[in-house]
Amino acid sequence: MWRDQANECQWVEHCEWIYETEFEWPADRDRTSARICFEGLDTIAAVYLNDSPVGEADNMFIPHAFSVAHALQPGINRLKVRFTPIPVYLQDKDKDKYVSLFSQDRVYVRRMQCTFGWDWVHRLVSYGIWRPVYIEAKPAGEIAHSWVRTLAIHEDAAALAWEVEAAGLKQDSVLRLGLAAPGGEPVWSFVTGISPAQPVVKGELRVEQPQLWWPAGYGEPALYRFSVSLTASGGEALDTRSDEIGIRIVEVEQIPDDRGSSFTIVVNGERIFAKGGNWVPADPFPSAVTAERYSHLLQLLVDGHMNMLRVWGGGTYELPAFWQTCNRLGILVSVDFMMACAEYPDDEPWFIAAMKKEVASTIKQLRNHPSLVIWYGDNELAMNNNEEDDYWGKRVCAEVTTPLCAELDPSRPFFPTSPIYGRPFNSQDAGDCHVSPWYEVDFLLGDMRDYRERIREGRGRFLSESAIPGSPPLSSLLKMMTMADVADEQADIWEFRTKDNPYNGQDELTHYRLLEKTAAALFGGERGPA
Repeated sequence: MWRDQANECQWVEHCEWIYETEFEWPADRDRTSARICFEGLDTIAAVYLNDSPVGEADNMFIPHAFSVAHALQPGINRLKVRFTPIPVYLQDKDKDKYVSLFSQDRVYVRRMQCTFGWDWVHRLVSYGIWRPVYIEAKPAGEIAHSWVRTLAIHEDAAALAWEVEAAGLKQDSVLRLGLAAPGGEPVWSFVTGISPAQPVVKGELRVEQPQLWWPAGYGEPALYRFSVSLTASGGEALDTRSDEIGIRIVEVEQIPDDRGSSFTIVVNGERIFAKGGNWVPADPFPSAVTAERYSHLLQLLVDGHMNMLRVWGGGTYELPAFWQTCNRLGILVSVDFMMACAEYPDDEPWFIAAMKKEVASTIKQLRNHPSLVIWYGDNELAMNNNEEDDYWGKRVCAEVTTPLCAELDPSRPFFPTSPIYGRPFNSQDAGDCHVSPWYEVDFLLGDMRDYRERIREGRGRFLSESAIPGSPPLSSLLKMMTMADVADEQADIWEFRTKDNPYNGQDELTHYRLLEKTAAALFGGERGPA
């Protein structure tokens, strides 16, 4: 957005928004099993078909499917989605009951938390259909999920486990499974039955001379394709599914030493020097991020000799194109479940139920991606606490994320929160840490002559988040402000675009003034026209 136009958009969140469209349903097509599928509704939505209510949604992060058999008619149908304004939804909520940085509103709403404002983005609360929507009918059943994981890698072969889950089966049916190598040639096939009484089928397979998936800089990120087709016992095709997978094993090595313990990602038995950064949504409106933009941004990461990203817990779980690109480029990814810097209402049953649904859905959507190497329960809910403390998020961890990751995805490490380990959590001696020397008061307000030594101290065993001060290049600045804004000594637009951080604790200096002081201390001179 240009200059301070974000202020001019604040009216959007106070309005009710209605999306409407028409579609035609053939008269000879089955209606009894028809359902309308929304891959993403943001956020408090009611869905109507031909003015008949068919479903409600209250979570941006999960798909929703609603039966429309009672409302669907041959010929032209009218679909309407009505979004309740967040302020209206929150009217009966005690917003002061839970502590939350940046906004009290967000803890009650399962949507991208940073859209309520953060230290890098303005408040931009929007409403809409942010992922694909379609209507389908599968009267005899469908493939709900398929999953492949690596059990072991030997010198000349790899052992894999597979699992397929069907839904809505009306009779005994047949699964045809296949695995294709990176070049497309088939390396394994299998046929088995599946039934309404046993809709989940599991097995193992062996791949000779496997091509392994490696992180960028360590080898080729080889990708296989696991295909499943569901047919009726008479041979009628019911459903198909195809997933990209990688043959690889990931672990986190933690070896005790005189400081605490190491924290090293190990892929296929090889220790990886993880180099990268945190990924926040590439746009305040995530549906605006195209596959081409993902490809461009992620290629820049690899071109910069980096190999890892952390999907931060105040954003989204990211769109399929993000994961497909990370798989292809060999980018390691850790994912926070979407809770960040707040006390969430985990003492209320509705919240625990909502998180169980969200976490299970997310695991099943993402667990086939070889680029995903670590699950984290949240971002900074337990920071500066010890393991025995009653910290934020502990109940969600105990009742939701820990058991569901163990049940649905034992193929990769899970950690209850980030940062974790040491005493307290966020220690530089063990686990991962979020350390930013730039926030240290005596360092920032001193003469900064020892900045090299101080930055060297901020290493930790695995630095999963660190704030680094800096400005975009002038060409980027001029996309959001004028040259007069850049040179303005009052820095009004600089201050507006930079935002601030409640962790800062600097009454004397805002984030922008800290950046200005850092530049003057390191490079000398007074601020002047650009």
